[in-house]
Amino acid sequence: GIYSPSVQFTLYDMAALLLQRLPQAESVFFNAPNLHFIPCNPVTSSFKNDVYVATSEPHGNIECVVTRKGAAPHIPMSKL
Repeated sequence: GIYSPSVQFTLYDMAALLLQRLPQAESVFFNAPNLHFIPCNPVTSSFKNDVYVATSEPHGNIECVVTRKGAAPHIPMSKL
């Protein structure tokens, strides 16, 4: 994988790349689950922080909207 300081950083980079490669797109909207994973070192394993276990909290969704300068903002379907 590629290191990212946050999911928001990754979502922004993905949207910016899409807007760069697709001139007809004015706005990009992402809705991602807010899942967290913690490193787990199984006793009998030689892995060093390469195994992760999903936690049940926190939860919810992270939304990201990236819009071209001068374009109308995107309104997520959940807000209509």
